[in-house]
Amino acid sequence: MDFLLNFESSYGYFVMIRLLIQVLIGCLGAVALLSSGMAQTLTEGKVQFKMEYLTYSDEVKENPELKKMLPQSFTLYFKDRKNRTEITSLEMGKLVIITNASTGDMTTLLDLPGQKVALEQKGKDVQAQNDTLLQSMSVRETSETRTIAGYKCTKALVNYQMEGQKHEATVWYTGDLPAANNQDFPTIKGFLMEYEEEDEEGMRVKVTAHQVSSEKVEDQSFRIPEGYTTVSEEDFIDAIGK
Repeated sequence: MDFLLNFESSYGYFVMIRLLIQVLIGCLGAVALLSSGMAQTLTEGKVQFKMEYLTYSDEVKENPELKKMLPQSFTLYFKDRKNRTEITSLEMGKLVIITNASTGDMTTLLDLPGQKVALEQKGKDVQAQNDTLLQSMSVRETSETRTIAGYKCTKALVNYQMEGQKHEATVWYTGDLPAANNQDFPTIKGFLMEYEEEDEEGMRVKVTAHQVSSEKVEDQSFRIPEGYTTVSEEDFIDAIGK
C-alpha cells in the first residue's frame, strides 16, 4: 500500500486498476461466460486458475511496479447456472465478476481502498456489446488433446475482430464439464480449462485451471453485498480514476 499512498498522481493509480480490470474482464470474462454450467458432473463448487504473462505491454515494461501488481491467480465459483469469478490483490483490493447464464446478466464488483462500487449490466445490454464481436468470430477445433487438472481437453483456435484489429485466442476445453451457455464461443460445447490471448497493447496472458473441486457455494455469493454503491458505467469508470 505504501506505493499507492505515495503515488504522485491519480493517473498512476488509474493505470494499475485499469490493468487489473483489463486482464480479468478481457481474458477471464470469457472463462466466466464459457463456464456457466457444470451440472452434469458437479452441481456446485469452484475452479482455481493460475495466470501467466507471456509478454508485457510497453506500459508495464516501463514501470516495474505495475508488473508486481498484476494478478497471478483467480477463483471461479459456480452454482445453478451462475458464476462468481474473483481475484484479490493485496495492493489493489478485490475485483469480482458475477454472471447468470439464464438471464445473461453480469455484475462487476470493485472493492478499492475507501470505496466499494457495483456495476450491473442486463443480459440484453451485454449481448448488444458483444454482437459485433460475435459476428466476426470463427472457431476452429483441432485434433490436439491434453490433460488439464485431471480432465481431457481439446484445443480450439478462435479468431475475431475488435475495433478493427484482428485477434486470435487459443483455448482448451473439456466435454466432461459441459458449459450450459457459451455466449462467447457458441460452437464450443464444453468447459474452458485454458485461455491464451494477446491484447492490442501487446500483453499476452494465459490462464489455466489447476484444481476443480466440489463444495457448497452460498446463494448470497451471487448478490451485491451490503456496503456497495450501485453506479452507472460512467460513474464506475470515474471511480477507478479517483
